[in-house]
Amino acid sequence: MQNLFFQNWGTIDYETALERREALLREKIEQKKRGEDPLQEIIFCSHPTDDSTSYSAEQIVGYPILDLEQLGIDLRQYMWVLEECIILTLAEDGIIAGRLDGAAGVWLDADKPTARQICTIKVGTSEGVTEHGFVLNVTLMQKELSEAVDTDVVICQLESRFVDLLCKQI
Repeated sequence: MQNLFFQNWGTIDYETALERREALLREKIEQKKRGEDPLQEIIFCSHPTDDSTSYSAEQIVGYPILDLEQLGIDLRQYMWVLEECIILTLAEDGIIAGRLDGAAGVWLDADKPTARQICTIKVGTSEGVTEHGFVLNVTLMQKELSEAVDTDVVICQLESRFVDLLCKQI
C-alpha cells in the first residue's frame, strides 16, 4: 500500500499553479530516472477567476501527481479509480453520482438524458507520472449565479450535456 500525501495550495492563480505542478512533475520524473520511488501526491487548490481559463474560485481543483508504474496500474485503471474516489466522496454527502458511457468525469443522473456533469476530469501522463486532474463544480460566482438562475451551464465539448453544482445538491 502506497502512502498518499496531500498539499493544499489554497487559492492560487492558474499560471503559478501550472509552474509549480510542472516543477513537481519534472522532479518526480528525475527521481524515477535515478531509480527512486517518488512520493505520490495530490494537490488541492482553487484558482482566482480568470478570463483566460475556465477555472473559478468556486471550484475545487485536484492535481494528482502519481507514478502509475509504482502503483501498478495503467491510465484506464487510474481514470476509473479517480472517478470512483469522487463518486464515493459525493456519496458521503448523500449525492448519487456515476459514470456516463463515452464521457469522462463524474455525472449526476448519468443514466438519463438529463445527465449533468459535476466533476470534470482530464488525465495524461509523462514518463508514467500523471498530470492534469479534476475540477469539482462547487458553486458559481455571485455574478454567474444571478445570471444562471433556472438555467443550466452547457459543457462546450458535449453539446447536449450540462454541468451541475455541488451547492445545488446539498
